[in-house]
Amino acid sequence: MKADAISLGDLMLYYIELGCEYTMTFGDMWKQYYTTLETNFEKALKHISDHNLEEHFRPRIESMLNSTQCGWGFSDTLWDMYYDYYGCQE
Repeated sequence: MKADAISLGDLMLYYIELGCEYTMTFGDMWKQYYTTLETNFEKALKHISDHNLEEHFRPRIESMLNSTQCGWGFSDTLWDMYYDYYGCQE
């Protein structure tokens, strides 16, 4: 069985959301933890871009990024990746 592009994008973002929630609940984590989340976030953005789903996922991604204040530099890295794919919105 093959997941449709929206469902797969949803699952990929859910993984990042859970990782952020876990950090907010249990405190700061180790470097590899954040690196893994960053890598998977970039994979999610690429998948979303490859399937032209930016507008579908934009509100959810921005909401997640606005609520992510964990890990030194982590949220900045996620924002940078987001801007690379979506560009800066005025």
